[in-house]
Order: sequence, then C-alpha cells, then structure tokens
Amino acid sequence: MKKIKKILKLTLVVFINIILLFLLRMITPSENENKVESKTNTIIINKNFWGGDDNVIKGGEQIIKSIFIRFIIFLAILILTSSLYIGVKIILENQKSKDLNDELINNTIVENIDDNEKNMIINWNKLNEINNDIVAWIRIDGTNINYPILKDNENLKYLKRAYSGEYNSNGSIFTLDENAFESKITTVYGHNMKNGLMFSQLSKYMDKKFLNEHKTFSIFTSKEEYRATIFSCYSTNVYEEEKSIRDLEFEEEIKYYKKNSKHILQSDVKIKKIVKLCTCSYLNNRSVPTTERYYIVAYLEKI
Repeated sequence: MKKIKKILKLTLVVFINIILLFLLRMITPSENENKVESKTNTIIINKNFWGGDDNVIKGGEQIIKSIFIRFIIFLAILILTSSLYIGVKIILENQKSKDLNDELINNTIVENIDDNEKNMIINWNKLNEINNDIVAWIRIDGTNINYPILKDNENLKYLKRAYSGEYNSNGSIFTLDENAFESKITTVYGHNMKNGLMFSQLSKYMDKKFLNEHKTFSIFTSKEEYRATIFSCYSTNVYEEEKSIRDLEFEEEIKYYKKNSKHILQSDVKIKKIVKLCTCSYLNNRSVPTTERYYIVAYLEKI
C-alpha cells in the first residue's frame, strides 16, 4: 500500500510539473505572435496613410482570439488538475480508512473457530488505550461491516474522522447516545459510501433475499455480547422519522418500526432492547445531501 501511495503522489507531482511547464509556455508569446503584434502596431501607426482600419481590426481580432483560446485551455487544464487531485485524495483516504480498520482488527481482535462458528475475543484494554471513545463493536457476517462504534462526545466529530482522530471523509461508525447499549434504544450512524465502506451495504437490506441471509448480526461491548435480530428495515425522510417517534413510548415505537418495515418480519419475542442502524438513502431522493435515511432496526439478546 505504501508503494501505491508513493506512485500516486509521484504521478500527481509529475503531472502538475508538466502542466506548469505547459502553462509557462502558453503564456510566453511565440516569435510569430510577436511578429503579429509588431505588424499590428505598425499598421496602427501608419493607418492614416492607407485610408482605413480593416487591417487594424483584423490584427486586433487575432490577438483577442489568441488570448481567448489560451484562457479556455488554461481553464480546462485547471479543472483537469483539480479533478485529478481530488480523485487521488479520495483514493488515498479510502485506502487509509480500510488500512486503519484492518490494523485495529489485527491488533485488538482474535477470532476462534468452535464448532464452525467464529467467536471474537476483543482486547478492550487495548482498544481503550487507542481511543476511549470506542464503546462497542459491530460485525455483520457476509459483509464488510466489521467496525468499532465510537461515542461522539463532540458535535459530530466522527462524521469526518477516523477512530484515530485523523480527518477522513469516510468518517467512523458512531453513536450519539450517552448510555449506548445500556438504555433501551441505541442509534448507530455511518456513511453510505460509494466505495462500499462503512454502512453502504445497509441499502441491500431492501432486498428480501439479502435480508434473509443477513438477518442477524453481532454487537460487542466491554460488558456484554449481543445477538441482534432484524425485525424492521425501511427508507424514509429523516425529519418525518424524528417527528413520528418523538413522543412514542418504547412499546409504541416498536409497533411503529414493524408497521413501517419494507418486509414483513414475524417476531414473537418480547423486545426489551433495540439497536437502530442509520445511513443516508438515495432510494426516493437523489439530491445531495439527501434527507432520506435507511433504518435497520434489530432487537438485542445477550449471548
């Protein structure tokens, strides 16, 4: 990965240098252009002897046309350079986000396989040393969702920051709840990234087959391990959602989630605690930023 980063950065530097040389050449008048300018000046000085301004106009038009073409080329190169810079920056950020998470998994998690089942053993002491905002871990088997959950103590700090505190447009998986996974309802947020990272795969729960294949997932805290079973999934406007559940009691809220689910999911379990996963949705709204959200709601059972 370090070699790839070096190659990308070197390519960008070389490209920018080539552009700068081209721009320098472009703004330096050529010998022919100097002749045109000299000729135009001569025509201006002697125009009275020739009885007209046609040649002056033609010479002036050539200069204006040359300047206009240079400006268009400069603008196009500027846009191209900016696009290349942004593209390289996004690629590096995406890879950095993935590398950081892989590093965290390798340094703090051990997986044991018993009876063909994976058991995660998390070193919470080490996690807290790295960042004491890490309050839980979420893993959905069969997807790339395998991330720490951070408690956001500063106003949306982890919306654009990795768990390491570094700026990264992928952000982190986080919750704003003060008593995460201790209270009855915990809401967990993550970006819906085009690169497939973070919570982007939550959109797949709108497909019944995917839902059936990934109906349960795991939540780990320093005190408990939970099996989360999905009983509702849907996409709706975030402001309508907040308004709809604002004054509901817990039991009423559960009924609301079941009623709004895209798929009918039978559950006779007495629900005592839930987790609500949330990410941006473009299902009914293509604007950026979108006011639509995917909500995946699951009840929690201690293992």
